[in-house]
Amino acid sequence: MTTTAFPPTVQHTSTRILPSSAQTLLSTFLHNTTTDASLHPNALLTENGPITPSSTGLVLHNLTRLEAGLK
Repeated sequence: MTTTAFPPTVQHTSTRILPSSAQTLLSTFLHNTTTDASLHPNALLTENGPITPSSTGLVLHNLTRLEAGLK
């Protein structure tokens, strides 16, 4: 008998979307990152709110390239 406790797991289902829908969602997200610092994956969270770093970072750069490929 083993006494190993495994952490709870949740399986999320995936839903396919059309490339045009993906492009719209991604375009909206990237547009909102210009005004909302909390959407940046590398934002610094402080007691006064999130602070956007001076560079956009690799993640947003790759998302921008992905958006260009969907157009």
